[in-house]
Amino acid sequence: MKSILKKIIAFTIMTTFVISSCAVVYADDTISPPMKGPKYEYKTEYGAQFSHIFVGEPSGQEEDGVCIAGADRGWIYFSKSGGPTVTTSVSVGGKFGNISISTNLGKQSNSGVAVEIKPGYFWKVRVYKTVIYKPYITYRRVKGSSEWTVYTKGAVNVREQDPIFEAYKVKPCEIPD
Repeated sequence: MKSILKKIIAFTIMTTFVISSCAVVYADDTISPPMKGPKYEYKTEYGAQFSHIFVGEPSGQEEDGVCIAGADRGWIYFSKSGGPTVTTSVSVGGKFGNISISTNLGKQSNSGVAVEIKPGYFWKVRVYKTVIYKPYITYRRVKGSSEWTVYTKGAVNVREQDPIFEAYKVKPCEIPD
């Protein structure tokens, strides 16, 4: 009899604990089902490709440029990658409007593209880099809604043409005899 009584008391305590830790729900309350998956849906639209030519100086060059002496010509070497990032805003038109695009202009290095220079002047190098872009707009909407809003827009780099490195004269330099 004592063991049955102990079991009844234990069951009563457990039931009281479970009931007291449950929330009270009234007949007029509604319980939303838990949300499954992402809250938003996304779609992306792409526009026609376009090209842009960036012009600037690769990094790593001497402030006054390079002057060679004792030779009829020399070379400065540049890497196509790295260097300063150049950003600009372009008008693509239509729903894409203005977007920002960017690229790197390269840097002076010990190997890579050789740019010829001649004695008698300080020389620096300018780069012309053509990049092909494809504009995009990403829209999003709350799941279940029919209204799409612009979430983000920009352009992806599709490809880069080989940059053109061109030496230009900064100022005359004296070549010792």
